Amino acid sequence: MIIMPSVILLTLDSQDREYMEWLYIQHRHLMLFTAWRYFKEPSIVEDIVSDSCVALMNNIDTLQTLEPDKLRVYIVSTVRNTALNYHRKHKTESSHVVNADEELMNSIPDDAFEHKIALINELDMVLAAIGQLPEKEQMIMRLKYLRDLSDAEIAEKVGLSASSIAKYISRAKDRIKNMIYVD
Repeated sequence: MIIMPSVILLTLDSQDREYMEWLYIQHRHLMLFTAWRYFKEPSIVEDIVSDSCVALMNNIDTLQTLEPDKLRVYIVSTVRNTALNYHRKHKTESSHVVNADEELMNSIPDDAFEHKIALINELDMVLAAIGQLPEKEQMIMRLKYLRDLSDAEIAEKVGLSASSIAKYISRAKDRIKNMIYVD
């Protein structure tokens, strides 16, 4: 049985309530996982997910128009921002945050902490987007950016010309941008 955040159940408009119930059921694991990356205390994670639902409900018209990939990115961004706002508001820099020890967390200024978290999330989204590319493009992107091979070296490995590799990379970058960044 899925326990729905009360904020969804209290929504007056039945269509909005049904949509938010569907959204929560479909994406609750993603929401919980994202919140859990920032805080390890269950009550804080629940608060972040509930507050994220409020933020999502405030933008329900936008949510309903997004394609599935962009919807997931929007949800992750919302939960991430809610977690960062919670951190800022409560100044909780303890071992509950990002599996780091208290001394390390206290040594990182708030601005740098937020930037680091944003970069980690963006990298996760890029890697997930690469995983959704066609197999050949995935392989080329991994060889280029994870193994740091030149276009000529990649071309030799996959049996294409170096100019073809550049075109594959350009197209893959465009696809990744379209998957990740909501217009």
